[in-house]
Amino acid sequence: MHEFADVKGEKWEVRITAGTIKRVSDLMDGVDLGQPLVGDPPFLTRFDTEIPFKANVLYAVLRPQCEARDITDEQFAELLEGEVLYEASVAFWEELADFFQSLQRTEVVKAIRRQMEIVRRGVEMMTEKIEGPAFDGAITRKLKEVSDQIDAELAELGDSAVSTPPSPDVIPSPEPSAS
Repeated sequence: MHEFADVKGEKWEVRITAGTIKRVSDLMDGVDLGQPLVGDPPFLTRFDTEIPFKANVLYAVLRPQCEARDITDEQFAELLEGEVLYEASVAFWEELADFFQSLQRTEVVKAIRRQMEIVRRGVEMMTEKIEGPAFDGAITRKLKEVSDQIDAELAELGDSAVSTPPSPDVIPSPEPSAS
C-alpha cells in the first residue's frame, strides 16, 4: 500500500487489488487497469497526459475511502492541486507496479517504471530549461518585442490624434459676404 496527503493534509491509501481493477472498469466504461499497455493511447500515456482522466481514475481507485468521507468525485478532485496530484500519481504507479510484480508480470512493471522515469525526467528537463539563462533571455527578448510593439501603437495613436480634424466648435464660421 502507498499513500499521499491531499491539500488539507489528509492521508489517502492507494491499494490495488483485483476488486480495485474491477471497480475502475465498472465506473470508467471499460478502462482496464489490468491492461495498462493497451489502448489508443495506452493507459500508461493517457493517465499522465489527461488530468481529468487521472482524477477520475484516482477517484475510482479511492472511491471506498471517498464514500467513507462523504466526498464526491468533484470534491475529491479539488483536493488534488499541483504537487498533491503528482504525489497521488506516484503512489498510484508504485502500487500498480507492486500489484503486477506480485503477479510476476515484470514486463508491465518495467513499462510502469519507464513511464515514471519519463515523467520525472520531463519535469526535470522543463525545470532546467525554465530556470536556465536561455529561457530568461528568450523571455526578455519577447517582453522587449511586446513593449516595442505597444510603444509603436501608442505613437501611431498619438499621431492620428494630432492629425484628426478639429471639432466643429473650433472651426471659425465664415463671415457673411458684403454683396
